[in-house]
Amino acid sequence: MCKTRSVGQAKAERSRNIEGPTTDMTNLASSASVGLTAEVKKNIEAATQAVEAATSDATKAEALKKLSSLWYKAGKMEIAGNYAIEVAKLEKTAEAWEIAGANLSLAVQQSVDDAERNRCTKQAATAFENAISMQPEDVRHKVNLAVIYTDNPPQDNPMKGILMLRELDTQYPNNVSVLTQLGRLAIKTGQWEKAITRLEAAQKVAPENDRVACLLLEAYKGAGQTDKSKALEGRCEESDTK
Repeated sequence: MCKTRSVGQAKAERSRNIEGPTTDMTNLASSASVGLTAEVKKNIEAATQAVEAATSDATKAEALKKLSSLWYKAGKMEIAGNYAIEVAKLEKTAEAWEIAGANLSLAVQQSVDDAERNRCTKQAATAFENAISMQPEDVRHKVNLAVIYTDNPPQDNPMKGILMLRELDTQYPNNVSVLTQLGRLAIKTGQWEKAITRLEAAQKVAPENDRVACLLLEAYKGAGQTDKSKALEGRCEESDTK
């Protein structure tokens, strides 16, 4: 008897078997290594050799993690993310795909090269889609997917990420991650009152969340609400609120 699969199962399986990095890693690594210290280059070379010498998926995954970490510490997020993808393909866990997507998201935020940003956006989105297929109940993965499209909006659908976040806000009211990202986007566009509304709602749910506090501090300052901003200054130094 032939086994049948639902459309959802088939889609999830396709999602989990994405192609490897389309980037030429040899050329990319060669270009990225310019300016690195001799010690860092030596460590990367040793880690690369460890990957090539691995005799099992488990040892290869660990070697790839170290290699990815070295490139991450060197500030080369695209390469770190590509090696993290290789880890995820071996480990086949939502956590591994999330880490790969997070590295590539940082590459999108930091890069000033359009081709690199678009390349990393596509790979990050695929990584987060894989995480979603494995843990569909985890809102965090869905938020991460939406955010990658707000950081680098598609030319043919510039509102895609924002609309995804709004839909998540409807599906998961009072979710801290969703409210935080909506607040962050409102800050970026100078919509201070809207940012305050979102972030105050997030703070009610998670009063100890420092990221929310830092964003709310910035929103209060932008809105000229000095008294409220001062009340948060003790909790939050100058912070990266991206």
